[in-house]
Amino acid sequence: MNETFQAELRDVINRCSIENGSDTPDYILAEYLNNCRIAFNMAIKERQKHKAIEEANLRPCPFCGTKRTKINEWMYGAEVICECGGKGPEGYGESRKIVACDLWNRREEPKIS
Repeated sequence: MNETFQAELRDVINRCSIENGSDTPDYILAEYLNNCRIAFNMAIKERQKHKAIEEANLRPCPFCGTKRTKINEWMYGAEVICECGGKGPEGYGESRKIVACDLWNRREEPKIS
């Protein structure tokens, strides 16, 4: 598939004269773009592994006691949420997921009297 994809990509680059802007041969651009696609796919797999490790290390939900939690992430923040509707404090910045997980795990357990 890689060779077929790369050949078709080379043909599109050539047909649209995209190589003219950089004066780079179409086969070099096609190889570069195909390698970017491969690297991106590898990064996605690593991200999934990383996310699984983070989620596996979360403490149980303080509201329902289960581990049916996941990390909800958006552009600037992240939080740990549970299927029961419980959610933890939000983490912000570059390490937002790590901060959210840390806040979730560092919370005090409710005291039962």
